[in-house]
Amino acid sequence: MIRIFKVGFIFIMSLVIFSCNKSEDTVNAYVVPFAEQYPVDNAAIETFLKSHSITPVNNPGFSDDQDVTFTSVTAGDASSIWGSDPLNPKPSLLSIPVTSNGVDYKVYYISLRQGTNENPTRVDSAFVSYKGRLLNETVFDQAENPVWFPLDNVIQGWKEILPKFKTGDPGVINPLDGTVSYSNFGAGVMFLPSGLGYYNGGVGSIPSYSPLIFSFKLKGLNYVDHDRDHIDSRYEDANGNGIFTDDDTDGDGRPDYLDIDDDADGIPTKTEIRISNGVFYDFANIPLCTDGKKKHLSATCH
Repeated sequence: MIRIFKVGFIFIMSLVIFSCNKSEDTVNAYVVPFAEQYPVDNAAIETFLKSHSITPVNNPGFSDDQDVTFTSVTAGDASSIWGSDPLNPKPSLLSIPVTSNGVDYKVYYISLRQGTNENPTRVDSAFVSYKGRLLNETVFDQAENPVWFPLDNVIQGWKEILPKFKTGDPGVINPLDGTVSYSNFGAGVMFLPSGLGYYNGGVGSIPSYSPLIFSFKLKGLNYVDHDRDHIDSRYEDANGNGIFTDDDTDGDGRPDYLDIDDDADGIPTKTEIRISNGVFYDFANIPLCTDGKKKHLSATCH
């Protein structure tokens, strides 16, 4: 199964080993600039949206609930995902702006079901069923049974879209066959330009510079405490912009969610928020210092 995780240690080492045998021409192979590739990807995605309709399965309690199929239609057909107006998509086709690698992307997505429980953040772990397709509808990866993904370690498109959805009800185990059914979960489809996917690093059956389609079902989430400071990482977004890598209270180069001493006062965060042995303040109840900051974020009090 092709993981949605970013390329890890084994892949990096394989590149190092392989590069030793590459010719200089291969090593210096041209990489298309992101700003040059994005218009190509966007045009291809919009062509797909204008020439395909989508049909979701509404089958609550069963594994195929919110599966989707695509059907080719004539460009401009009102039944297409885009709709009949060549310049403006119909309201059911949503989009968000994403700036990455100096490019202002527009990421299209469809909300099949919003979900009823909680939204994950980019630093939570999400329990997801999914199917990945190329624009020619070739399926390159899928997981009918949900898989855990740490959202701080997935391709950027997933970081941007999955937090827009909520989880549903807890899974119910069928005592007869042990299967687990989920209901009211968030489900959707994202259409990713290659710059928010694997770009020039083709993976498995995914060619380089491939726009991707992911249909997904968000069935659960776990909150993660990356630095083990007894504050869930979801709470360490000090500026509230949904991005956790730009929150560095003490300016030491480590974002707060990875920093065991957020204010660099020499006292670990978990010590500052400890009430007694083994008992810690809930995040909302961490005392404030005179400067109005929570005590683990201010070196003025301990």
